[in-house]
Parts: sequence; C-alpha cells; structure tokens
Amino acid sequence: MENELTVRELFELQQKLQNTMFQVETPVDSVEDFKYSILALIGELGEVLDADRRWKNIRKGAYNREAKLDELVDCMAFLLNAILFSGYSAEEFEKEFKKKNTKNFIRYYDEVKKKRKTNDSDC
Repeated sequence: MENELTVRELFELQQKLQNTMFQVETPVDSVEDFKYSILALIGELGEVLDADRRWKNIRKGAYNREAKLDELVDCMAFLLNAILFSGYSAEEFEKEFKKKNTKNFIRYYDEVKKKRKTNDSDC
C-alpha cells in the first residue's frame, strides 16, 4: 500500500527529530536519555488508558478513538527513543524482532500441541 512506513523509516524519522530538536546523533548509548524515554513512555501509556477506559471493570468509561491513536503514536515515539538511546540501529531491531516473533510462534504452536496431547489422553 502507498504511504506505508517501514520500521526503518520510523527509526529514520525519529532520529531526524532527535537530531533537529536536541542535536543528538542516534543511535547512541545514553543512560539518561534512555531513562527519560522509558519514564515518558510510562506516562504516555497512562494517557492511552485515559483515552480508552473500556478496560475498567466497574464504571466503564469513555472511549476517544482519535485521542487513543494519538497517545499510541506518542508511545511508539518514546519506545523508538528508548531503542535509539540504547545504541541499537533499525537493522538490529528488525533482525531481533523477526527472531523473537518466530520464537513466539514456535512457543505458541508447541503449547497448542501440548494441549491437544493432554486433551487426547483425557479421553
């Protein structure tokens, strides 16, 4: 599809923003900037929950779809910052994400097999 961003392009956009706003070349291993990014991410996650309160068990609250998306984008930006300020490149992240995703699929299918075996032996 047109106008889709790749992971690499997301990284590049965030790197350009950090460089423009703070004259910081990333990726770079910066404990202070990493810590700030994680703390900001935690705050933004709270704002996501505020935008969509349907998760509450009691007194289910409002849902603002546009505000939720805006806050999720903020979360992604701060997560990218945390990655960049840990010294990881887009290429490293992509490679590790693919590896981890494959591992999670294998783990899931192994669990499904175990459940089937258990259910078959119960009969």
